[in-house]
Amino acid sequence: MRTVLTVLFVALSVSLFAQKKEVTFTEGIYTFSVGSKNAITIVIPDSQKDVVNKTLLKEVKSWGGKMKASKSEITTLQSIDKKLFEGKTFDSYVKIYQDGKDVKISVAIDLGGAFLTSSQHPDKFNELKERLYKFAVDAGNASLAADSKVEEKLLKTMNKDLKSLEKSNDGYKKNIDKLKKEIEENESSIRDNNLNIDKKKEEITNQEAKIKEIKKTKVK
Repeated sequence: MRTVLTVLFVALSVSLFAQKKEVTFTEGIYTFSVGSKNAITIVIPDSQKDVVNKTLLKEVKSWGGKMKASKSEITTLQSIDKKLFEGKTFDSYVKIYQDGKDVKISVAIDLGGAFLTSSQHPDKFNELKERLYKFAVDAGNASLAADSKVEEKLLKTMNKDLKSLEKSNDGYKKNIDKLKKEIEENESSIRDNNLNIDKKKEEITNQEAKIKEIKKTKVK
């Protein structure tokens, strides 16, 4: 039997408006190191496993008992939490994994002879759901905060790149102004030089005429 409980936590959206992200809880049979057991699975949308896992380890550790954490599973033995299960001992088996953009966490509780189910232990089951709800809110918001830092860092890089591009434009404009001035100076030099060319051509024409006149002259 599967039951679904939907809870909400506040999240930041890309459009910079506050929106709600849904965290879902499902109950079902899942595989752990001790076999297939009834468990609650939490789905935290748009989250990062490494960030959520830090919050998860703190939560599981708070249950007390002997905790062992590996890449595939977190377990606690002889845990005692006054706010859970009337303060009676229990063992826990927890798995976390990334599922696309979401993070899924499955939790199985051995109450001592029987694993926790909503049908056989409704009160205890609701206690765990409430506890996991608080965890999901903290973990979800921690992941969003981490995402925000990444985006802020990216924005900072973008602004730095923009300043660099704008600075390059300033340099290009200065080069253009410098080239324009050089063009104006060269155009002025060309005009002056053209006058000199015309003058020199006139001198050459006069000189050629002078030479021609000299050649025509004869001594008698």
